[in-house]
Amino acid sequence: MCEVGREADHSSASNGNSSCVIHCNTAVGTRSEPPILVFGEPASLSTSLTVLAQMYAQTRSRDRVNAYNRTMSQIVDDLARRQLRVGSTRSFALERPDTELQRLSDAGIVLQLAKGLYALVPEPYRSPGTAWRPTIEGAALGAAATLHTPNEVALIGPSAARAHRCYPRALGTGYVAVPHQRRARTTATGRIRFVQRDVNKLDIVRIETDLGSGYATSIEQTALDLCRSRPDWGISDSTRHEMIQLLASRIDWTLIDEIARDTRGVRTLQRLRALADRPAT
Repeated sequence: MCEVGREADHSSASNGNSSCVIHCNTAVGTRSEPPILVFGEPASLSTSLTVLAQMYAQTRSRDRVNAYNRTMSQIVDDLARRQLRVGSTRSFALERPDTELQRLSDAGIVLQLAKGLYALVPEPYRSPGTAWRPTIEGAALGAAATLHTPNEVALIGPSAARAHRCYPRALGTGYVAVPHQRRARTTATGRIRFVQRDVNKLDIVRIETDLGSGYATSIEQTALDLCRSRPDWGISDSTRHEMIQLLASRIDWTLIDEIARDTRGVRTLQRLRALADRPAT
C-alpha cells in the first residue's frame, strides 16, 4: 500500500511551499525495502502515481516472463526425460500446450513433426529455423510411442532392416507396429505407416535411434516379414532382396527355425532360404 501525504518545508513555510511524499509499505520488484518517493511540487503527484503504475506493470511483466520460462523449461525437461523424445499436445498437462509448443518450435528448440507431434531438437542444433531433421525410423518409433507407449510399438519391415544397419540408403517411409490400426501420417521427415500387430507375438530387440531407445523386430523376424507378401512394404523387389541378403548374412538359422514354427512361417522360411541360398540341413 502507498500513502500520500504532504510535508511542510519549515525553512520556507512563509512562502507556502510544501513537498509531496509517497510512502510505499510493500516492496516493488526485487527491492528489499519499501521506496519513499519525494516530489517537490504538488503538481507532480500525478506523475509520481504514473511512475508507481509503471513499476507495478514491470513487476507483473517480470512475473509473466518468469512463468513463461518455467513452462518452457517444464516442456523441454519432460521431453528430455522420455524414452523417446517425442510428445503430442495431449501428452502435456498444460492449459494451452499447442501455443507453448509452437513458441518452442519457432525458437528451434523442438521440431514440429506433424500436427500435434513435436520432437526435441538436440542441443547443438537448437536455433530458429533449424535444419535438423530426425531419421524417419526415429520419427516413426517416437510418434508411435507417444500415441501408445514405448513397450507397445516396434519398428518392422524395411524400418527394422534400417535399424539393424542392413540397408545403407535412407527411406522415405517408416513402418511401425502398433496395437491397433491408424492412418498414415506425413511428417517433416517422411511418411509414417502404422501397422496393426501385437508386439508381444513378435521377436523384438532393443535398438537405439536418434530420438531415443525403443524396439524393432529382430534380424530373424525382420527377414521373415520381408519375405511375406503382406503388408505391402512399398519398396521395389530389388530393394527388398538387397535387404534380405544383408539380413541373411547375420541370421541365426537355428533361432529363425523356432520363430518360423511359432509364427506359422515355415513356408515363408523356405522362401527366405531360397533367396539367401541357404537350404535346410
